[in-house]
This record gives sequence, structure tokens and C-alpha cells, in this order.
Amino acid sequence: MLRIRISRIAILAVAAGVLVCAPAPVLADLGPGGSLMNPDLGWGGGQEQFSGVEGVLPAWADPAGLADSWVANMRGDFTGSASSWVYYRNGIDVSGGLGFVYQFCVDSAQGGAGLVRASFAPADWAGVTISQAAATGAPDGSSTPVGVGGWDDGDPAWIARDPISEAPDIQWRIGTMSGLIGTILNAGDYSSLIWLETDATKWMPSHASLIDSGISGSVGILAVPAPGAALLGMIGLGLVGWIKRRFA
Repeated sequence: MLRIRISRIAILAVAAGVLVCAPAPVLADLGPGGSLMNPDLGWGGGQEQFSGVEGVLPAWADPAGLADSWVANMRGDFTGSASSWVYYRNGIDVSGGLGFVYQFCVDSAQGGAGLVRASFAPADWAGVTISQAAATGAPDGSSTPVGVGGWDDGDPAWIARDPISEAPDIQWRIGTMSGLIGTILNAGDYSSLIWLETDATKWMPSHASLIDSGISGSVGILAVPAPGAALLGMIGLGLVGWIKRRFA
């Protein structure tokens, strides 16, 4: 049976009461072709890093500002699910931008290799500013360490953006001259809560490609719309209007 993990954020999103979030640290923008590294890598050397504070979500990740959520099953060579949450950053509407939170869960029935990478569909990320990006670590995540210095809290090794499509890319395990390092989502593992703070003003169902060295799959997520989605919507509305006028 497919196991869908109900995370801390999912419970808080539907429970009565107020979610109390610690103030998020000031982070660097995630621009096209850029990447934010996990501090556990210990690379330093001027590499931009995402938050190493475990359990911290930004203030906008409050149930009162939840705009949408979705849990989708993985397909292809992976068995599991991905949860997506979309928040109004100002708690009211899209005028203040949108915040996205994701969690990837690999089912205990998963056989063979685990999940090491999730690449978002290109969609309409070009021109969207990702002002902050980070991951919460434990207790939200649990994963299998890889290499010397690997970690088990479900945090990725880096959160990056494609230099051309500008779509986000999440990598849990990476290769270095000394070998593989990071973590992997094996059977029964789940990522930490990975969040993106953006100036986007729209969202819709999209997908992410799931990858390991020899297997692949995909999963539905909530993200910014594909380039043609808005145009198709306008064409559809126009067609409906024409039909109404034509046969009125």
C-alpha cells in the first residue's frame, strides 16, 4: 500500500489555531544558474548557503494564508508521494507574492535505488524571483546518509535553478573528487520541508522529474504555470464567449 506521510505542516494547515513560526534567517536570492548549498557540506569558500536552522519555516507558512495544497503519487520507477503547499506571503492574496513548500516521501515498498534528484518542469519560472530558498531538516525529514559527512535529516545537498529555464532543481546526493556525499531518500525515507519564497502571483498543477543514477520517474506538484497555460485559458474563455454569441 502506498504510504503518504502526513507531515507537521499538513497537520497544522488543517488544524484550528495559529502556526507559530520562528523568524527565518536572511538568505541570498536564488537566481538563474545559481545554487544554495547545504551548510553540512562544509564547503564555505564564498558558496551561498541555505538555512541550517532545523525546524524553521518562514512566517508566511501559516494556515491562515494557505492558498492551495496537493498530495500526488509518484510514477515510473518510484513509489511514494510529493506534498505541495502554496501560501499567500502577505496572508491575504497574491499581491505579496507566493511561497511554495514541498516534501518528497519514498514509500517503504520502493525497491532498488532511492531518490537523489527532483527537477521541476520548466513552466514559467523565467522572470520569477526566488528571494529565499531553504530546507527545515529534522524533525521533518529522515534520510539515509551517503559518504563521509553525509546527513540523515532529509535536507538536500543544494537547491539550484537551471540557467536557461530557471526552474528549481533539488539534489540530495552529489559527486565530488572524493566520492559521493550527501543523503538519499531510500525506501521509507522522506525529505525535509523544502521551501521557496517567490514574487510569483499564480500557480497550477505541474510536475517534477525524479532521478537516480539508473532509474527515473515523475510526480505532480504545485508550481508556477507553464508559459502557454494563461494564453490557453484566455483562448478558452474567448471561444466560450464566441460560442455563446454565435448560438444566442
